Amino acid sequence: MSVRHEMPHLKSEQIVEVRVEFRHFCLQEADEDFVPVEYPDGRDADDAFLTPYEGRVDVRSAGHTHTATLTAQVWQHEPPAEHEQWDVQGDTELYSETGHLSLLTCGGPMLDSSIDLGTPRVRWRVRVYSAGREEVAWLATQCVPEGVERYLAQFWPAARQGACPGTSTWRCGAYRGRRLCPAVYATPRRTAATNTRHWAAGNTSTGPSGHLPSRTGTAPGTPSATSMQFPPLPLL
Repeated sequence: MSVRHEMPHLKSEQIVEVRVEFRHFCLQEADEDFVPVEYPDGRDADDAFLTPYEGRVDVRSAGHTHTATLTAQVWQHEPPAEHEQWDVQGDTELYSETGHLSLLTCGGPMLDSSIDLGTPRVRWRVRVYSAGREEVAWLATQCVPEGVERYLAQFWPAARQGACPGTSTWRCGAYRGRRLCPAVYATPRRTAATNTRHWAAGNTSTGPSGHLPSRTGTAPGTPSATSMQFPPLPLL
C-alpha cells in the first residue's frame, strides 16, 4: 500500500518592518496573561540567535539599532528548506493562545507591526532565517540602517499540541519559580568554533525533560551576570 505524502501549503505571508534596539527584538504572544516573563524582562545577554521562553521568542540581530525587514509565513505543514543563502538559521516552538504575535523592542511594542497566525490555541514550530548581518553590523556603527538585515520566520503546527504544561517548576537561574516550557529551547545552526565558545567544559545539569540545560544566575534586576551552559549540538 502506497503512502501519500501531503505537500506543504503556504497559507499566508506578511512583510513587516521590525525596529531593533540593543541588538534584539521579540516575537511575543499578544495576550500577556500567557507570557509569564514579558519582554524585555529576563532578556539574555548571550549571543544565541534565538532564545525561547514560554509565550515569546527573543531574536538577536547583528546590528545595535536599525530597522529590519521580517517576512512571516504560515504553512500547513513543515515547509521545504530554503535555497537562498542565509547567514544563520534557528528552530524552536511557540504556543499562541490568540493566534496573534506582537513585535516588541526594549522600548515597548511596535504598534504598527504584528503577526497574524490565523488560528488560536496552537503550538507552532518556528524556523527563523536571517541575512545581511555582516553588512548591518558595520553600518549600525555609522548610522541607523533601514532594510539591510532581513528575516524570514516560518510557522507551522507542531506535532505536540496544547499549551505549555505550567504545572511544574524547576531551578532555572533568573527565572527560578516561573513556568517555562520544556520544549522551546532553540537549536540554531552553529559552527565548530561557535560550539567551542558556547559550550565550554563544565558541569551541565538537565531540566525535567532529561535533556534541557539549567540556567544559573540571579533574580531579574540583580546586577550579576547570568551564565548558560548547553550540551554540544551536532554540526549541520
